[in-house]
Amino acid sequence: MSKLTVGLVGCGPRQRAHISALRQIPEVEVASCADIDPVRLQAFGETHGIPAAHRYTGIEAMLAGERLDIANVVTPAGVRLGPVKALAAGRVPVIVVEKPMAVDLEEADQMLRVCTDAGSRLIVNHQYRFLPFALRIKEAVDSGALGSIEYLRATCMNKLHGQGTHMIDLANFLHGDVPLQWVMGMVAGTETFDSKLPGPDRDAAVFAYQDNVRLYLECGRQVPRTDAEAKQHLYIEVVGTRGRAWGGIDAGYRIVTADGGTVEERLRWADGDRTAETALYREAVAGLQRGGPWLHRSRGELGRRTLEAMVGVLQSAMEHRMLTFPLSVPPGYMAQVKRGLLATPAGNG
Repeated sequence: MSKLTVGLVGCGPRQRAHISALRQIPEVEVASCADIDPVRLQAFGETHGIPAAHRYTGIEAMLAGERLDIANVVTPAGVRLGPVKALAAGRVPVIVVEKPMAVDLEEADQMLRVCTDAGSRLIVNHQYRFLPFALRIKEAVDSGALGSIEYLRATCMNKLHGQGTHMIDLANFLHGDVPLQWVMGMVAGTETFDSKLPGPDRDAAVFAYQDNVRLYLECGRQVPRTDAEAKQHLYIEVVGTRGRAWGGIDAGYRIVTADGGTVEERLRWADGDRTAETALYREAVAGLQRGGPWLHRSRGELGRRTLEAMVGVLQSAMEHRMLTFPLSVPPGYMAQVKRGLLATPAGNG
């Protein structure tokens, strides 16, 4: 059987993790790469052994010169819609985009629409759903070892549109992707608003799922550092009627149950991230090889749900009220959030 071919869109630092993961999968070949910066393109190609003839400064040129089974889009969040449109027009079967899938909801909806129309499957790189510690906690939740879930709590030292998207999506995964019912949000700070990952510096929110279980979220450099050895201060806790599970992206996990049992293991993010990234791609490869209907664990529809939760935090904070899902959000909402924060001195605290 011939190998599935992969094209890489965007040759920045984050792409290194993707190509490393992809090269763990014997069934695929990283065939080409594209970037609008020719210097960055050539340097990436040289470093990773992609022949010069298969390096492109435009997606259309790459599609004309390559037959792609999978393409990934590792560009800033604000410039993903165009590449996804081009790849969908080229009928690429699987398109993987970095997280968050977009800045505004209308862009996410356009991505999903063009992919559906073209028969392409859109996957969002929420690879934390595949992290070893997350799978162990998920097993404890699904087995009933924790009893009925009462609440989840997630924190991360990066802002909402940085690692916060991962933490919401991970909570959704651990709680069985139950849809959200409402959100109350609070945001502050514009120092990093226009960075590669746009949005306020600090964020906090309370979500209610449709089964009335709560998710408490806090993002920003003010969050507690509960593990002095950790480099990535991202934690999640699941509390049930008969036990609780705690996990840290760069720490490991601890599961305590009512019968007195405690299971814990020290795990490092650096060891688990490539495993998770590879597993995300393996699931896509398996679906392509199997054919017929299949749903990916990190499919675009779930990524869109996570983005809507993030937008809900911002909109709730700006409108000072609890919001129910689905949201009604005007176009270009992120720009409106920035204007609102700049107009409110307290918003820069």
